[in-house]
Amino acid sequence: MSDFLANLALMAAHAIATAPSAHDGLEELLAQAHAAVARHPEALSPRLHRASLYRQHEEWELAALDLQAAIKISGADDPVVMLGQAELDLAQGRAAEAVPLLLQLLTKDNMSLVAHDRLGRAFGQMKQWPNCIKHLRAVIQEHPAPRPQHYMALSEAHRSAKDLEQATAVLMRARGKFGPLHPLEDQLAELESRVGRHADAIERITHVLDDASRKEFWLARRADLREAAGQLTLAHIDRLRAVRLIDQQQIQKGQSAATERLRETLQDAIQRVKVRADEDLNELGSASTQGGGKVLGPQKPTE
Repeated sequence: MSDFLANLALMAAHAIATAPSAHDGLEELLAQAHAAVARHPEALSPRLHRASLYRQHEEWELAALDLQAAIKISGADDPVVMLGQAELDLAQGRAAEAVPLLLQLLTKDNMSLVAHDRLGRAFGQMKQWPNCIKHLRAVIQEHPAPRPQHYMALSEAHRSAKDLEQATAVLMRARGKFGPLHPLEDQLAELESRVGRHADAIERITHVLDDASRKEFWLARRADLREAAGQLTLAHIDRLRAVRLIDQQQIQKGQSAATERLRETLQDAIQRVKVRADEDLNELGSASTQGGGKVLGPQKPTE
């Protein structure tokens, strides 16, 4: 296997091992992992897999125990063991402890790509944006087929560094490569809104909305952009439309937790508008009765 393919295989294995499960499933997954460790107590892979499961569910001490066992099996300088330890440190917010391990990984065969990726995350966690940007850019440069999420991560680092021009430029390169993907359009609209290009941001999301299957999410997104642009009435209308769509879907097939959270957020925003409107009416009524209870304004047609 070439270095390229070996590196890709390693990254794919870690992506599978570290991705959160679509459902809880912890007991079943751990039961399988326990059985694998019991069958092969001296094998490295089952230990690392179980450590990753513990890490995902924030069982830090149990993950550390499996990593200690992995060190005894394969040695502390084994690249995959070092990566497992660095990822455990990152998951616990201990980026400063992960960085030395990850810098060592840069020198290991077939490990530089994954090391650059994790170093970008580590320096981002530490808010050291120049270093974060350097390593995330290296991921794109070294990856044989960089994906949209790699560009989005680099753009987000530039944005965190307050360099909105570069953040936008990175996303535009990705757009030229992959086309107007919805996540790219969303981030571009956010950047346009931040620099005051509200009309461009709203138009961009409107184009997404035209083709989107779940229009309620994009209506809510456009409402936020319209509110930032001062278009409060149009933002209110978008939120009302989004809630109506959610309610229709609930009648038909129920709704997910994410949709329910969106509905709550929309309802809160709608309620805030109602409260503001009521307060404005109260202030108007109070002003009309100032001056000892006399009604202000003309009292006779001739006044």
